[in-house]
Amino acid sequence: MLYLLLSMLLFALNNVFWKWKLGSAHPGVLVWSRSVYSSLFALAGLWWVPQPWSTLQQALSSDGPSYLLSSFLGALGLFSMIKGLQKNTLNTFAVFQVLITVFSGILMAQYFSLTSQSIVGTLLILGAYAYYIYHSESREPGGVQQWWWFVLMATGFTGAGFINWMLVKSHPPILIVVVQEVGIFAFLLPWMVVKHRGELREPVRSAPTLAVFAALIFGATFFGAHGLKITDPLLASAVGLAVPILTATFGVLFLGESFQSKWWISFGLLAAGLLVLSSNIG
Repeated sequence: MLYLLLSMLLFALNNVFWKWKLGSAHPGVLVWSRSVYSSLFALAGLWWVPQPWSTLQQALSSDGPSYLLSSFLGALGLFSMIKGLQKNTLNTFAVFQVLITVFSGILMAQYFSLTSQSIVGTLLILGAYAYYIYHSESREPGGVQQWWWFVLMATGFTGAGFINWMLVKSHPPILIVVVQEVGIFAFLLPWMVVKHRGELREPVRSAPTLAVFAALIFGATFFGAHGLKITDPLLASAVGLAVPILTATFGVLFLGESFQSKWWISFGLLAAGLLVLSSNIG
């Protein structure tokens, strides 16, 4: 449980950091620059594993496609999150983070039986999102399209989390962080060279800030992977329900955002719906 709590805290701080930095740098440049340091942290952590390179090679030989799919889904979730954060507050982001728990519950259930609990829980959750979207201040044309980025984010992160849960049963959790962060670095490097050659020194110019940024995501991912090793995605995401609350709270404390009644009502309906659904799954 300690691993999950640490991961929860670091993810919430990471979310605030993203919202803060998005206004000062190109999102792709920021992702790549951060990946320089998170890759270094991940490779350093790999040395704690006995026979690190042979362990990594064996894992990729046996489960390479799963690692690549997990990394792809994680990257999809990350870039969708960035697109959503560019147009929305952390309060809105926090509400849609709860979808990760909903999707994890669906995967863990494996199949649905049409019971009164599932019907009531689903209606409460749908009602929460309908209420939030209807009462949102961002009801200008295209606003709903921005929220769909958060839905795509939840889909990517949930899929990556479920695959990671299966991978950590057979391999050291640090391997997930290594493949994910080094993969992002390598994938974006050609784009940086062609489109943003002048920004290749950004990791040097902003070293202290990016190192802290990278440490947050490295720690959140590392502790989250260790938490998945001893639990399941549903429990991990249920504990992670505190992440949206912390994210919105940090947005108020550090970025001057404000809580509104629609946030409390929506989040209350979401919590009630998840409680009812979890009793049905269990």
